[in-house]
Amino acid sequence: MNLREMMDLYYEEDLTRELAAARACQDIILKAISEGPLNRNVTIKGGVVMRSLTHNNRRATRDIDLDFIHYSLDDGSIKLFVEKLNCLPDFSIVIEGEIEELKHEDYHGKRIKVAIADEQGTVVRSKIDIGVHKHLNLEQNEYCFDVCMDDEGASLLKNTVEQSFTEKLRSLLVFGPNSRRYKDVYDMYYLKGVADKRENFPLMQMWRSAKQISWICRLRTKALTVS
Repeated sequence: MNLREMMDLYYEEDLTRELAAARACQDIILKAISEGPLNRNVTIKGGVVMRSLTHNNRRATRDIDLDFIHYSLDDGSIKLFVEKLNCLPDFSIVIEGEIEELKHEDYHGKRIKVAIADEQGTVVRSKIDIGVHKHLNLEQNEYCFDVCMDDEGASLLKNTVEQSFTEKLRSLLVFGPNSRRYKDVYDMYYLKGVADKRENFPLMQMWRSAKQISWICRLRTKALTVS
């Protein structure tokens, strides 16, 4: 399956052309990471995980977020990481432009822009935001992401439900009404539903606390507006 066929497939599933191209990029990069030699040095996070967990019902996303595990974040290591992604016979992946430093809110990492080309000459582009998994005592979940090019999927590590929820709650606690990560509230609600099914009572308690924090933030915002 080439890039054009992948994009057409997702377009037929009611994605826009832009989102269909983004989804094709994600499938190729996830598959390349899983097939490459550094697959145990990466954990997937963010919108790609939420989209997969909700079976494509939530959070269509354009970019990919991941963390390195026991792997350096310096520019040379990132370039080597992308070189190792060129393990799929029908596609090539290269970095375009400079590697950017990312520092916003409570996140520090790097961003790369990549171009993915197939043998027919079609090229699509995407962004990858890369951080470092610092809490090595937290085990990551083995998870199989669906990809459109085969039925085997891409078996990779991802953040646990508990870790994802806690990171989003931490951001809400730190930034309160100044936070711009609005989607996190909806993600937390969904993750809380996953916790309900598992009878994960600590996480359910954190959700109740998060609702109280959200209520306080709304009151504070209203008070600031009035004053």
